[in-house]
Parts: sequence; C-alpha cells; structure tokens
Amino acid sequence: MSTLPSSGYFITGTDTGVGKTVFTSQLARSLAAEKPGVVLSAERALVAAYKPACSGVEYSAAGEPYWADIEALYTSLGGRFPRERIGPQTFRAALSPPAAAAQEGRSVDEELLLCGYRWLAERAETVLVEGAGGFYSPISANWLNADLAERLGLPVLIVTPNRLGTINHTLLTIDAVRRRGLTVAGVVLNQLSPSPDPSAASNAAEIQQRGQVNIWAEMSFVGQTNLSDPRP
Repeated sequence: MSTLPSSGYFITGTDTGVGKTVFTSQLARSLAAEKPGVVLSAERALVAAYKPACSGVEYSAAGEPYWADIEALYTSLGGRFPRERIGPQTFRAALSPPAAAAQEGRSVDEELLLCGYRWLAERAETVLVEGAGGFYSPISANWLNADLAERLGLPVLIVTPNRLGTINHTLLTIDAVRRRGLTVAGVVLNQLSPSPDPSAASNAAEIQQRGQVNIWAEMSFVGQTNLSDPRP
C-alpha cells in the first residue's frame, strides 16, 4: 500500500478521552517554539495539526456550535490554519464519526480524510494527525483509525492514561500498530486526575521494557480548560 510522503506523527490513544488533544496541542506549540520567530514563507509553516473527523458538538454562550478538539488545535497553531482545514469533517453527535454521520444522513468521506491531510502537508514542515478515539476505533464506514494511519504511513505516538490497567491497553495498541507495519515513535503517559494512581510510579518502566518502546513524556494533571465560549 502506498503512503503519502511528509514529516509528522499520527497520534492515537488507547481509548477515547485519554488526552490526545491536550498532548497534540502541547506538541504543536513545542515544535513551533523550537524555532521562535521563524516563518519559512507566507505559504509554508513549521507545524500544522489535523483532526480528520471530529464528532461531539458543543455550544458557546452565544449559541454558536463548535468542536472543542478543533478549537484547541486551532489555538495551538496561533490561528495559522483555518478551522475547516484543521477539522474538515465535523458531526454533532458524541459518537464515533461514522455513527454520528449516519444520524445526520451523511457519511465520512474517505477521500477527504486523505486529501485534507495532503493539503496541510503541502503547507507545513510537520503535520500532527490526531485520530478519533483508539487505534481500532472506526473513523468511516469502511476504515478504522488503523486503516487511515496505514495509508498516511506516519510514525505513531500513543497516548495512554497513567493508571492501573494501562500496561495491558498500551501493549495491545503497540502490537496493533506494529502489525500494520508502522513505527511506534513513543508512548505518552497522561495523568487524568489530580491524585496519581499508585501504579503511576511503575507504569512507564514496565511499558518501556515490555513494549520495547520509548516513553516520550509523562504528562501531569492539567485540569479542564474552559472552552464554553472559545471564539472572539
């Protein structure tokens, strides 16, 4: 299967709600900060972020619909790319993209999943692609996130909650990624609550040793960001 050439990462999770967007946003800021003030050209940026399909609408205080993941990525990029390019396919129900699309009498456009990435890859040195849910979660009627990741051919970063049970979930995801012929670039452990789980002290070493993988980061609890009215 041919892949689309570029530099970047496919960011997946061991589940939904594990902090993929928080990590992707922080990584985007970090990559841009490595070359402060550098703009390659008016047409080309250092980093872009892509949410191929996003479901689960929210409403601002003014009653305007928005998608929190797209808002977070848009903000992390300093508004460099329009929201409709960061997240070209949005659906209202808080379900998997194909299920949410079906409720609206629509379907996820698989060609657009690829074309949307290609558009950003032509305009940025690095593209961070944030999947929807876990690696084996559905992203369209025919594809899992794994199928999209395989077509893009990017190295994969796995975000996992730093709690009891994460070793099993993370090793399963590592195995699934490698079975698709993809490289596991690393694992990010994310603390989802203010009080660390007792297993948090040993999870990183266990995953690194048993999964033969790099631990990219251990994120501390950051709390909930208020995005009730994100637009100016």
